[in-house]
Amino acid sequence: HYFFLESPHLIIGDYFGFENRGVFEGVGLLMLSLSGSIFRLQSRRRARQVMAEIHHAYDNCWGRILESEIASKSEIIREIIEFTDRIIKGLTYTARQRGKGAWGHERTHEYQEIALPSSAPLCRNRIKSTLFSFLRSPMSHRGRAHSTQVDLGPLILDLDQLFAQADGVDLLLRLKVQQWALLSNGFFPVISPVENVVFEPWQKIAGSEDMLANVKWGRVKSRKRAIEKLYRSYNCDVSRLLDCCRQSIYFENLKDLLACLQAIAADPESKILRVKNRLRPDFDASSTAGFRNVAVNLQVLTDETRRLRIETHVCEVQLVTVDFAKLKTEAGHQRYVSWRNLKG
Repeated sequence: HYFFLESPHLIIGDYFGFENRGVFEGVGLLMLSLSGSIFRLQSRRRARQVMAEIHHAYDNCWGRILESEIASKSEIIREIIEFTDRIIKGLTYTARQRGKGAWGHERTHEYQEIALPSSAPLCRNRIKSTLFSFLRSPMSHRGRAHSTQVDLGPLILDLDQLFAQADGVDLLLRLKVQQWALLSNGFFPVISPVENVVFEPWQKIAGSEDMLANVKWGRVKSRKRAIEKLYRSYNCDVSRLLDCCRQSIYFENLKDLLACLQAIAADPESKILRVKNRLRPDFDASSTAGFRNVAVNLQVLTDETRRLRIETHVCEVQLVTVDFAKLKTEAGHQRYVSWRNLKG
């Protein structure tokens, strides 16, 4: 009562429609599963090997910082821990990307012009930026009182909307990190014709047109990397992607780093939503291949971000010691990317 199809591993019963795909397909699926497991184990082993050298260098750097603090009887690390802990305890809600305005037919795309102060070293003219502004109506925000409070809008689920916000906030965040660096002796990387990159204090950079033109600012995260991170880490939840717009400030010592953190917290034009203190002695540095910093996720609450209705966008500012930054070369970063991708 059975007949064979052209493919011999398929047998179909003629009475009850019973289907038997045979042992060959089952064995094939089993082998495929085993191969995948073996490949994953090998990938993790390669990932550890790839980052072993740079991890060791970062650990040595951190060891020297700790030794210096102990030798000088400094308690700055404890002060940083206490300060970040106080910030964390005061946070009122989970950091997520949120939008302003309604969806559907009321969503309008507009070209907005970003106005920067005439005294800003970054740019002395008004810079035009293509920005998708998600407005309820052109008149909806008139007459609203400005404050440091941010209305919780709907979670952003649209990657294009998130990047539209990030592109708009990018220049304005640069202005803020310049202000904070000036208050804390912060440094920025400058591309040099003699050396690849040198770190110079912002106070010195601001007085040099040549240096200003060669500052290596943080760039908005690439779409490719954003999609990769969404799939790998956030289960495709766009609202959890908090570092599309990012900048870094660098410091010669931890005292200046703490001063910058205090300046950010005291700034009425910023609202801290999350802090990751990777300078804690008990931090598991294996998760970052030994790299340590303080990462601050915040909103920029200026008249300009409110006018553009992008004050809800969450940015990231990384506070890093110059010693760690010098180890983070372009080649080293590419190795880190390979390690991150291989470890899964």
